Amino acid sequence: MKKGIKILLAAAMVALLVATAIAYRLLSSSLPTLSGNLSFDALSQPVSISRDENGLVNIDAKNRDDAMAALGFVHAQERFFQMDLSRRSASGRLSELFGERALEYDKSRRIHLLETVAQRRLASLPTDHQRMLSAYVAGVNKGLQTLKSKPFEYWLLGTEPQPWQAKDSLLVVYAMFFDLNDERANYDDSRSLLANYGSATLLNYLSPKGTDWDSALDGSSFSSATVPGDDVIDLSQSVAAAGLAYLPQQDEVGSNSWAVSGAHTQSGAAMLANDMHLGLRLPNTWFRAQLNYNRLQAPRMMVGATFPGVPAVVVGSNGQVAWGFTNAYGDWHDRIQLDINDGYYSTLEGPKAVELVQSEIQVKGKKPVSFVVQKTHWGPIVDNADGSKSALHWLAHYEESLNLELAQMDAASSLSDAINVCQVSGVPPLNCLIADNQGDIGWTIAGKMPIRSSQDTSMTVPWQQADKLWLGWLSPQDYPKKLSPKSSKLWTANARMIGGLGYEMIGDGGYANGARGKQIQKILDSKDQFTEAELLAIALDDRALFLERWKNYLTILLKKQDSLTNQQATVLLMLDDWTGRAKRYDSAYTLVRQFHRRYRQTLYQSVQDWLAVQHQLTLDDGVLNRLRQKEQAMWQLANHKPSNWLPQEFASWDEWMLAILDEAAADLIEQHGHLQAATWGEHNRLAVEHPMASVIPSWAPEPLRRLVAAPSQTMAGDSDMPRVQGRRFGASQRLIVTPGREHEGIFHMPGGQAGHPLSPYYLKGHQDWVQGRASPLLAGESRWQLQLIPSAP
Repeated sequence: MKKGIKILLAAAMVALLVATAIAYRLLSSSLPTLSGNLSFDALSQPVSISRDENGLVNIDAKNRDDAMAALGFVHAQERFFQMDLSRRSASGRLSELFGERALEYDKSRRIHLLETVAQRRLASLPTDHQRMLSAYVAGVNKGLQTLKSKPFEYWLLGTEPQPWQAKDSLLVVYAMFFDLNDERANYDDSRSLLANYGSATLLNYLSPKGTDWDSALDGSSFSSATVPGDDVIDLSQSVAAAGLAYLPQQDEVGSNSWAVSGAHTQSGAAMLANDMHLGLRLPNTWFRAQLNYNRLQAPRMMVGATFPGVPAVVVGSNGQVAWGFTNAYGDWHDRIQLDINDGYYSTLEGPKAVELVQSEIQVKGKKPVSFVVQKTHWGPIVDNADGSKSALHWLAHYEESLNLELAQMDAASSLSDAINVCQVSGVPPLNCLIADNQGDIGWTIAGKMPIRSSQDTSMTVPWQQADKLWLGWLSPQDYPKKLSPKSSKLWTANARMIGGLGYEMIGDGGYANGARGKQIQKILDSKDQFTEAELLAIALDDRALFLERWKNYLTILLKKQDSLTNQQATVLLMLDDWTGRAKRYDSAYTLVRQFHRRYRQTLYQSVQDWLAVQHQLTLDDGVLNRLRQKEQAMWQLANHKPSNWLPQEFASWDEWMLAILDEAAADLIEQHGHLQAATWGEHNRLAVEHPMASVIPSWAPEPLRRLVAAPSQTMAGDSDMPRVQGRRFGASQRLIVTPGREHEGIFHMPGGQAGHPLSPYYLKGHQDWVQGRASPLLAGESRWQLQLIPSAP
């Protein structure tokens, strides 16, 4: 009997070892080719691809088309699955890979019909851009074909990778439109709900144009509104939205950037810093590369971050200018209130039939699902929060919104040149910040900008006015801009950048709170000279200036009570240990932050519930939580304590605030066991994973799970300070560079270069990003060299 058991155990062990060996062989066979010579018919001349020990790529070519072909080759070898997810995300085709769990997501993307828009745009691209794109596509498919085995993700999914097409690169750009724009105009919907069922006064108070945290480049500001009285709102007969399931704050997909002129650097050249805040995953959004080639009878060099799927360096330096981007949060999307009856919608030309666009969604392992997009000539039809219907009008629906002009940054030699490239580039509209080697700096908007009518499009607009919302396209020379300012310093952080006519041009698409920008501005104003290391210190600033006054508010609130519960007494002791930073070991910061978010959600949900009762509406929770710029109302109300804003179950504002504080503490106790254990680092523990991590069971050995996840580390930083950091969200890169002095530049990137867990440089550089250690922009000594050689004619 014992002998039989031993035989079975031995057989099982052998089977496990054989299975492991097979799995390892399949996995390793999809590693990229790093060295040697490869024949590549699409090239006109040989191209050299070298990598350093961290996988940083240098591409040396004789012309741009060959360089982009090589970039496509490298992107496919390292990141093809990432590219595939991007094109499928934009076109609504993830169900083909992931089955039914992606079906609703695909439907939400299909309504925009961007695959059709991309196909039209492809046909209208200039000849030289089509040629560059064709070279890139050839490189992608050559890179995919050269792998000895399909990328490992497709083995896990049991599917096959499909060849790359030119339209797919345009879809990848559209995927970024989705990331950076409010494609369903939910901000407009929430504002309309408040205005239509409340009042304009209530809207302007709870969703103002700006607050005292604003830090616009021109110093413009908006006056603070007074607290609305009981003729506008009366919560005193309503019940507070207490005990509400906590809804985490939605991440502000944005970024920080700042620049100082040559007057503030030792070299006399301007210096740029840029960190783009996005969702964090493996592999990272960006892929680092340096491209060297000849164009327009001159050598060209570009180094920085590329976006797998696209033939361009998105942010970086060319030796003469450096450029960076942050999300502009302008008004690039509208909701148009529809009047629909029996399949027809009203227009100024009379009723029009709702267009029905039929499609099929292929679902892995299931039958195809028929899907019908209901469409007007303004855009697809969606439901409003109150159950009525609107048409979505979005910049991305116009093929003019996208082009490949950003690739022209290679030839920009001055601030003026780079500003012009930004203004004609077809990208999601962004704040573009430029620094040049002559010492000049400037800001403008990159991307297509509509000419707006006088209609307020930050709310749902009546169909009668829909045909005159946009009156054409703004000429680049008329774009808002700030060039060589007297302060010799510029900053952007997703907040309102400018007032007056510039503000009217950009519109309000839901600006971020100005706290990050103001904190950056204050640091810039406090010094006269800067080095790269000092700009990195700004990027890593985790001081909690935004929440400081709330910590003081809670301390005063607790100290003036006649008696405290044991939990409240513990909270008071914790507040005494406040460090003033979002530090990993600070539990007081976690508590104040949770109170602030609980209060915001409770206040705005209480207003929403009051509206619902007044007008007999059925609304999903959190509709008003989608509003922006809430801080002004929150702070004024907590300090002025108006009786008409106090729900009926509370005798005073102090009682209400204490109840919210108790809820915040309960949230943290439930999550961490006890309050002292709720340190910010534990609350903000990094959770950066590969999309395929979800297919690996929880009981799998830890070494296997580590192949698809970065180490789970405690992190400093948060959303309302320069060091933006969450568990799955934060700085997707940090670039600090003086054009012409790239050898002194700094670059951070979470996750590193590799898309393959067995790569020799998997997660290399990740700890520099985690720890905030300066790491070089340029690649080090070459470790691997690959030659791509055209076949003999």
